[in-house]
Amino acid sequence: MRAANEQLATLADDKGCLYLDLWEALADENGDLNPSYAAPDGVHLTAGNGYTAWVTYLRTHTRYDAASPWTPGSAYAG
Repeated sequence: MRAANEQLATLADDKGCLYLDLWEALADENGDLNPSYAAPDGVHLTAGNGYTAWVTYLRTHTRYDAASPWTPGSAYAG
């Protein structure tokens, strides 16, 4: 999985795209989904810790763009 992620990151960089490796933020030391982020099914994220970790990663690993339709204040924002 790590090799595939590295290839995807290289491809994204070559194409001028951002690559977000959410596993970097969500995995435990064994490479599994961190239990404190996992919903009872073990696959999905919890509404609290899991999504908070995900949003924090996105906020700290993407560039701000005022023209983005997802910027607060747009019709699509929260």
